[in-house]
Amino acid sequence: MLQFPKNIPDQNFQKTLALIESLTTTCQYLPLSRREKEKIIHLETLKSSLFSARIEGNKLTLIQASRANLQNPQKKSKLELSNLLKAQRLLARHSQPLEKKDILQIHQTVMANLASTAGKFRRESSAIFDGLGNIVYLTPDPNEMQTMLAVLLKKFNLSLTWRKALINSALCHYYFEKIHPFVDGNGRVGRILLKYQLLNIDLLPDLPLPIEEYFDQHRSDYYFFLEKNTTNLEKFVEFFLQGIAWSLKKVLTDVKNLKQTSNQQTQTANLLPRRAEIFHIIQDHPYINLDSIARRFPTIPKRTIAYDVNQLVKKKLINKHGKTRGVCYSARE
Repeated sequence: MLQFPKNIPDQNFQKTLALIESLTTTCQYLPLSRREKEKIIHLETLKSSLFSARIEGNKLTLIQASRANLQNPQKKSKLELSNLLKAQRLLARHSQPLEKKDILQIHQTVMANLASTAGKFRRESSAIFDGLGNIVYLTPDPNEMQTMLAVLLKKFNLSLTWRKALINSALCHYYFEKIHPFVDGNGRVGRILLKYQLLNIDLLPDLPLPIEEYFDQHRSDYYFFLEKNTTNLEKFVEFFLQGIAWSLKKVLTDVKNLKQTSNQQTQTANLLPRRAEIFHIIQDHPYINLDSIARRFPTIPKRTIAYDVNQLVKKKLINKHGKTRGVCYSARE
């Protein structure tokens, strides 16, 4: 039976933990209104679920996910995403120490209408294969699995300082994946449980961190570390902490983009009708020149349209590219 990983002193990760502390402080002082905070929480929650699904092969993009009707999804890709969002919300309301029944409930939610074994622990050993069909890990038998789950829950529910809590959450995530308590859905359930741990670490902001996006972008490294059979996880913990720092930077970037979008929406709402129409025309094209814009307004002198376009440039709503006859315009991101 694989033992729970060895504890690693937080002094081994001083540089990365200092970066996390600095980024967290910045996040805590973000000038967010209640509505803006709600938008960021919605975005990061959606991203967490989407990229957790993408790690397992889901092909939805963020734009498709944001536009999808997830209330009554018909396609498997949307159902996977909808289930993950429900599971995140379910654990977000959970305030008691985690128990086995809670893990079963999360699995039931994640795999609802996707697997007949939803909400059931596996009853026999199984194997995990690599991309070439080679066995990389034999899962513990059901009796060992139950013993390992009891060890995991004891570690999972520890009350620790934020540095030790971050390291412990990495170790718990690794150990859960080694327990592999379900026939299917272990990765998704494991990342839901990880998100729950992160939201309960005092230092971190009360915003969902999109660490699943980091795992997706570094998928080969993520699988490499999880496939290793070891009790010394120092390299995995460093990888994990780098992911926390990356996720905090991503939240800061998303907040900045939200502010810019809000400012742009305010500016466009105050535009004169013709300029607003010109702005929307430019938005509909990657690049467009003045002649193409002017043709949309046959009764308006071209120099008037040119003046309107220049005003949009001055307001920093659109970009101007090139000079003289080669000039074209594009909407700002």
